[in-house]
Amino acid sequence: MFKNVVGIVNYDDIISFDNLMNAFIKAKRKNNMAGSDGISPRNIIDSEKFVNDLKNELESGNYRPKKIIKQCTMKYDETCMIEFDVLCFSDRVIQYAIKNQLLPLINNLLLDYVCGYRGKVYKKRYFQYIDYFWNNNYKYIVIFDVQQFFKSIDKKKLMTQLNKYCDSLTLELIEKQLFRDSDEYPLGHVLSPLLSNLYLINVDYEIYNKIGIFIRYGDNYIFPIKDNLELKNKIECELEVILKNVNLKLNKNKVFIFSEYKDIGILWGNYEK
Repeated sequence: MFKNVVGIVNYDDIISFDNLMNAFIKAKRKNNMAGSDGISPRNIIDSEKFVNDLKNELESGNYRPKKIIKQCTMKYDETCMIEFDVLCFSDRVIQYAIKNQLLPLINNLLLDYVCGYRGKVYKKRYFQYIDYFWNNNYKYIVIFDVQQFFKSIDKKKLMTQLNKYCDSLTLELIEKQLFRDSDEYPLGHVLSPLLSNLYLINVDYEIYNKIGIFIRYGDNYIFPIKDNLELKNKIECELEVILKNVNLKLNKNKVFIFSEYKDIGILWGNYEK
């Protein structure tokens, strides 16, 4: 049941003036922070000139990603500190420009059960699935977490996947943006969450075919169980085998079992039945 995609992401579409201007507006709305070059979108008076200059640099092949700033923050579950990259504004614009073209394609590939990193509609759908399980008498929800997911993403495997959906110049641009300092998959980039969904596409289809209905939100796999909780062990074994194919492992210390559905929302906001 793998979905087919017609066409690929084209570099000329990414660097078109209209697409870059749309990306400029999104980047400015999302984050006014200045990066390593000290340029804040608040200080850009002539947006058309900024976008045209950026377009010309990208068109001529002269644009080079700027230096990143490293910052640390507490993980959402307060289990550890994580390091993420702060990009300069021009790099954020470029990544939004790529995302504009790539997101519809990836969304069309993903199973409907994938709810994270796809926008507000899919976040709402996550809660609709929880309601569905509740209304259909599933007794338990089991949540599995992928261990150090972003750090474990294999650059070579990811770029091989992207090769199916992007032209060569787009591939080169993405690689320069994401892997400018090392082969380790970065946190904090506009493209990071989106491409993590792409990395798990084959895993998702295999899980659906071998195990059945599930929800994925980010790197959390969520399974409803009717009544026999022993199925948890079978699901866990299947998951381990499937994830191993893309160099991923389960975090055995973060397996959650819920029987009260009002508690499910603790990971992504309040949920009230």
